[in-house]
Amino acid sequence: MIKILIILLVLAVAAAALIVLMRRSRRIERRDEVLTIDATPAPPPPAPVIADSPEGADIGDQIAAAMKDIAGEMAGVEAQPEAADDDEIGRDVGAPASIAAGGAGDELGRIKGLGPRAAEKLAAMGVVRFEQIAAWSPEEAERIEAEIGMNQGRIARDQWVEQAGYLARGDTASFEERFGKLG
Repeated sequence: MIKILIILLVLAVAAAALIVLMRRSRRIERRDEVLTIDATPAPPPPAPVIADSPEGADIGDQIAAAMKDIAGEMAGVEAQPEAADDDEIGRDVGAPASIAAGGAGDELGRIKGLGPRAAEKLAAMGVVRFEQIAAWSPEEAERIEAEIGMNQGRIARDQWVEQAGYLARGDTASFEERFGKLG
């Protein structure tokens, strides 16, 4: 019986202390500084805006590029080298782009990261062959990105120039070794 009375007394004291604490302003005192907690709810987040953005401008493309970098680090290779003057594929950096030698041109969509919208915009600019892209200088790549509405640095990050060099030479085996299977 005494145990029950002690338990009830402890519960009553705890309830009274809780009521007192709830009635006071929400303050936490720590030594000589007082922190006030604002209990007002945060405003709702803005509604998502869905727009037809230029290729490469959406978060999915950026996440894919970041994942490619991380996977390269884990595998111990540089998946997306930063060197703009990478001439390992045998192209002359800054060489003038060749003019398409008749025909419909190459299937630019074979370049990883170059989608149908970008291929269409490039074709409208007269870029229809792998060798044209392989000859771009870093400055030309930046200019093209701006003209077709892509994120700055996308061409270098996705290594279009390097990929186009392999494809222009018809070196599919080396392309697939470095960039993965062609689709």
